[in-house]
Amino acid sequence: MKPWYRSLLFWLGAFFAVSFLWLWWDSHRHVTGPGWSRPGHYVYLVSENGEISLEHYRSSSFERDFEFTYGASDGGSFDKIFDAALGDAFDRWSFGPLRGAEWERSKNQRMLPIAGYKGWFVSWWFVFCGYLVTWVGLMVWLRRRLRRRAADLMKGGEA
Repeated sequence: MKPWYRSLLFWLGAFFAVSFLWLWWDSHRHVTGPGWSRPGHYVYLVSENGEISLEHYRSSSFERDFEFTYGASDGGSFDKIFDAALGDAFDRWSFGPLRGAEWERSKNQRMLPIAGYKGWFVSWWFVFCGYLVTWVGLMVWLRRRLRRRAADLMKGGEA
């Protein structure tokens, strides 16, 4: 049986592991991600501040459009502006590396251009660890399967 480092699964998995590490590192320096909008809605998949997030905004000012953002991170200043303007109006939840936020505009917040917001956030370290466990588990499973097949062939050849 060939060594594990000669496996295509190993090298393909290593490539993706290094890519995830780079994305995690880059998320602390840059804002990266695509955004889609249609009338009244805007969906944004973004990597920033060590997290990957899916955000949905509701507003009558959004038009049909697609954009891809890549630029220097401002340290989450938009989130800070939201927090300063809305304070405790956000409905937030958190479970370790997973968190979310939701907000609906009330009658006394008419000045804001956004009617509603939902955001789901996952830490990059959690994504990387989940990938690593899956990749190593797949390699161990495949290795055991190949060993069993080789043992079955040896038994079949002796008979």
